[in-house]
Amino acid sequence: PKVRVNAVTVGLVVTEQAHLFYGDEAGIRAVGETVPLGRMAEPGDVGDVCLFLASPLARYVSGANIVVHGGGELPRYMDAAT
Repeated sequence: PKVRVNAVTVGLVVTEQAHLFYGDEAGIRAVGETVPLGRMAEPGDVGDVCLFLASPLARYVSGANIVVHGGGELPRYMDAAT
């Protein structure tokens, strides 16, 4: 088909306003350590996935949802588990 539809689902990202939600650098680092890859995404991480989808490398990708979240976030109940 001439039209392909794909989606990008994004997890935690460090932006210029991340400190408003996560606090200082130590807070951002602590939150990032809960992600399996050990850090929160940077805007470029998301941009690279978008560039891939817009490139000829994704010529046979259609109807996909690419999740960009570093392996996910730990469920809240993990903090409460003992």
